[in-house]
Amino acid sequence: RIRYQPRPGRWPTAAEAAASRLFSPITVGPVTLTQRTWVPAMVPWRASEEGLVTPEVLDWYACFARGRPGAIVVEATGIRDVASGPLLRIGHDRFVPGLLSQGPFGRNLGATAQIRAAVRAAGFTTPVIAAGGIHSFEQAEAVLAGGQADIVGFARQALADPDWFLKVAAGRGADVRLCLYTNY
Repeated sequence: RIRYQPRPGRWPTAAEAAASRLFSPITVGPVTLTQRTWVPAMVPWRASEEGLVTPEVLDWYACFARGRPGAIVVEATGIRDVASGPLLRIGHDRFVPGLLSQGPFGRNLGATAQIRAAVRAAGFTTPVIAAGGIHSFEQAEAVLAGGQADIVGFARQALADPDWFLKVAAGRGADVRLCLYTNY
């Protein structure tokens, strides 16, 4: 059952995407991201029962990498040396080699904007990332233009179409497979 119908608005042309804030670079400390898009941490439960990286974990991240977001955040990891099912773990040095091989809509925006304002008021320029039901170019661009965040994360939307970033940047937004948020 689909309770929320995504409304992506008008998709940009390739030229509009190239001129947008969303697809503009941002510097985070010593690293410059080519665009302000982000695949946030998710927990896909693809590690081994012992918490080791598996080919399925590598395939998971490779899928997102092919879509070319600005950054990918590695999933939550267990830090205690206890069994945690197929959750990646890092509570012992034996997990490190595998980890090194890895390459309703806008619901958190109010809190994100308040956090960003507080960070700026304190005199810091630390980038703040907005995530939570963001699926459209227009929505993401409005978040950046309004100063609510510096980077936009696309979790479920990246799951629905890992190539969202490439398609929208190329002016092919009509080809995007939208997330239907069926687990809400």
